[in-house]
Amino acid sequence: MTYATELPTLRLTTLRTLTRHAPPLAVVHVSTPLEDLLPALLDHRVWVVVVDDSGVLCGVLSGDDAVRALKCDPGGWVADHMARSSIMLDAECELDEAWDAVRAENADHVLVVSAKGELLGVLLANLLSTYRNAA
Repeated sequence: MTYATELPTLRLTTLRTLTRHAPPLAVVHVSTPLEDLLPALLDHRVWVVVVDDSGVLCGVLSGDDAVRALKCDPGGWVADHMARSSIMLDAECELDEAWDAVRAENADHVLVVSAKGELLGVLLANLLSTYRNAA
């Protein structure tokens, strides 16, 4: 007979579950002009994911930051305005661990990746905080 204390702990609130609420991603090449982002920016929640010729992640740019960049530098390039360093956490990471990483790095977002290295979404720190406080 198996007792409840011997069962594995069921983790219901991981970063993977929160990616259902993550904003859409727009994948663009590193040499993309900012003005080419306009169609993607119709959804202001979008995150622009910047990749190189091999499809390797180079950086990210939030929709709000992209709009600000367009206002300041209408002839500019995505590469000049993207965030080059971001916290990247496994999709099965629990909220407390993710929140600790956000606080330690003073980050405003987290990249959520699968075990295969696929980008599943970008989560804002305030969303992590909201769900962590509710849990």
